Amino acid sequence: MKSYSLRCTVLTACALSFASAAQAESEIDSRFNQLEQRVASLQQQLTEARVELPQLNGFFSTGYLKASTDAGYAGATDDASLRAESLAGLQATFALTERTKGIIQVVSRGADNWDTRLEWGYLSYHAANNFFVRVGRMQLPLFLYSETQNIGYTQTWIRPPEALYGAVPVTGYTGGELAHTLHFRNSALTNRFFSGISDENREVGNNAAEVEFRNIAGLTTEWTNYRWTLRTVVATTETTIESPDLLNPGATRMIADDDRTWFYGAGVKYDNGRFQMASEYARIEVDSLYPNTDSAYLMLGYRLWDVTPYMGFGWTESKRDAIRRNDPQLNALSTRRNEYSLGLRWDINAGVALKADWTYADKFFEKPGFALDAREIATQRIRDTDVFTIRLDAAL
Repeated sequence: MKSYSLRCTVLTACALSFASAAQAESEIDSRFNQLEQRVASLQQQLTEARVELPQLNGFFSTGYLKASTDAGYAGATDDASLRAESLAGLQATFALTERTKGIIQVVSRGADNWDTRLEWGYLSYHAANNFFVRVGRMQLPLFLYSETQNIGYTQTWIRPPEALYGAVPVTGYTGGELAHTLHFRNSALTNRFFSGISDENREVGNNAAEVEFRNIAGLTTEWTNYRWTLRTVVATTETTIESPDLLNPGATRMIADDDRTWFYGAGVKYDNGRFQMASEYARIEVDSLYPNTDSAYLMLGYRLWDVTPYMGFGWTESKRDAIRRNDPQLNALSTRRNEYSLGLRWDINAGVALKADWTYADKFFEKPGFALDAREIATQRIRDTDVFTIRLDAAL
């Protein structure tokens, strides 16, 4: 009897032990599950925090600008200026979803009394089938360097050639873009359609003017093998330009009134790590007295360790000048000019570059395109100008 009781006691103790062990194991599993859920929750919170925090990038330029005359090339006069070449910008990128981003870029320029201006403000969406959509305020994609025009550090030369880039007084627009990239083995082909409107205060012939582009529509095609880049663009818009009437103070004058404008451009770029080359051509046709223009440039550079000397040539010429000859204000828009540049870039360290540039522009036609006052055209005949620039560019 005692033996039976002892066996029962032992069996009961074993059962209790197994039950206790099972309960402990269950509690451990529960704790592990809780910990896994907590870790997963923390990971999700960290991921969400990363999405919410914007990626910030900054850039700025500051330098010295002086010309030998008051021709106004690149905003330079015979008075030395530190503000004309100075700007500061900040770009923020918000990852809203895995495929959707918001981008904002603001820029303050010394030439505009450091007023802050919204350059970019758009949403972008990358589809899985290599389509790309952007909606909002963006840069007009007319040139090779349109989207990096404000970021001097990204360019070897001190500025995009005025002969071409100065031909379009408006750089931004509000609208949308639809792009598709076709990938090959060692290259890619991107086609982009863009459309929208633009309404800005801009300089036309160094005179403040209201420039409006309505019903913008254009198509760009770009192929690259990551050394060579080939690009074409065709765009059209309805253009309105209202400018102060320089012969009648206080009055304004319509230089273009919803006139159809066409832009045709082609560009090529090459960079093998040492030798660099960029060239573009553009033709602008306007159905008004505003001049049609042909413009082109060629820039060459060669990297020697941290130093890159470069040289360039630019050319621009207006057409149908005879129809504007009897009108002093319209005649000031006529252009016939060559540009020659020699410069040097020194990469001080990653993100900071010091540049020096000398540009000579000649063959001015009765001070075309730069007249500060139309009444001075008959008496001032500036034929050429030298422009000297030293600038520090940085991108962070």
